[in-house]
Amino acid sequence: TIPFACGADMASSCNFLEVAPNGWNGTKVKCNGGCGGSPDKTSDWGQKGIGTGRGYPYCSNVNKYIPRVYVIGSGFTNTSVMLAVCKSGDAAEQVRGYTGGGMLDWSLPSQGELNALYSYPDRNSIGGFAADDYWSSSSERGNYAWYQDFATGLQFGGTRLDDQILMGIRPVRAFSTPSGSASPSASPSASPSASPSASPSPSASPSAPEFGADVCDEGLEYACGDAGPGTGTVFYASSEPFPCGADRASSCNFLEAAPKGWNGELVRCPTSDARKGQNQYQEPSYCWYGNTTSDYGHAGLGAGRGYEYCSGKGEKNKLPTRDEIGAGYSNTSMMASRWCDSGDAGHLARGYTGGGLTDWSLPSKGELHALWRYPGFQYAIGGFACVQYWSSSNGFKANRAHAMNFLNGFDGEYTKSDNFGVRPVRAF
Repeated sequence: TIPFACGADMASSCNFLEVAPNGWNGTKVKCNGGCGGSPDKTSDWGQKGIGTGRGYPYCSNVNKYIPRVYVIGSGFTNTSVMLAVCKSGDAAEQVRGYTGGGMLDWSLPSQGELNALYSYPDRNSIGGFAADDYWSSSSERGNYAWYQDFATGLQFGGTRLDDQILMGIRPVRAFSTPSGSASPSASPSASPSASPSASPSPSASPSAPEFGADVCDEGLEYACGDAGPGTGTVFYASSEPFPCGADRASSCNFLEAAPKGWNGELVRCPTSDARKGQNQYQEPSYCWYGNTTSDYGHAGLGAGRGYEYCSGKGEKNKLPTRDEIGAGYSNTSMMASRWCDSGDAGHLARGYTGGGLTDWSLPSKGELHALWRYPGFQYAIGGFACVQYWSSSNGFKANRAHAMNFLNGFDGEYTKSDNFGVRPVRAF
């Protein structure tokens, strides 16, 4: 129900993805490794006389940069960039040349779109997918691009160095509702009040919601995409209240995230090397559109190096934090009150006062997962770097805490002295 960004500049809104049928590329040939369905043939690796079942290179022009954009909706813009820099006969030219339904916007799927296609439960009914590797349009570092093994579902950053690395391709296209009414709900029709009065009545004993879920229930005072009381963006809206507050005795229904630039002047986005404070950057970009963030500090404060989880007595001691949604405030209160030094992640998040509110927090592990899972967080909220972000949840080991890589959603436990990004959230 929530549209996603799409189009050449990711400024349009779409609701759907469609995939080209088996045989889109001409005469079908025998599948590499077998096809999941009948007949056991495909044209994804080329047709007789064109490719002859060997597949296609991603981009055999190794000296050109292709931006790394992975999300659903970015296939078209990725493919358009590839067309401008890659050689004739490469993957992008093949898919853009397909004109099924008289449409000219077919594209090589982004990493997210390719995974959605693989995960489609009735994929065999579409037919012609070989149990082999398929290119996405998403570039990786250096001379690499993402591909997915349709036998196992695993994704890899495969080389695109030359025209000898050949894989399958299947065009997809994003589109909106026929009526063109696919307008995102990023701009609410009315300014919400600071204290929602029409929120569902909390039950006597609210329970924690499903961990890390994408929840955007409808019919509430606030909807996902609305501006929250703290002038952030609502990314979690639940009709079922969850425990929240300093002692988790209160009930909340919503989560909002601080806006891009919450931490002052924007700086260039860091690479993954920045977590050790090396202050290194990936050129030309390691953010989604804009290449700037304040989550890793601003000029004169952090300078883009990020922040430690905890450098005080809590660095070596295990904090009794919780992981679930609603626990961010109590976790952060514990960190900032007596365990961690000033300038660490918890103090930084608590010091933010957007909307004149003082209950902003470092998100719990569950809240951080929910933020990453919010559809289109890269554009609807903005300013996120494609690297690690701290949660407020301590890890299994005393000297480690949970952080999430916002490039791929990988959650891991890291040493508390590592330098990662911070984005405050608040429950209400």
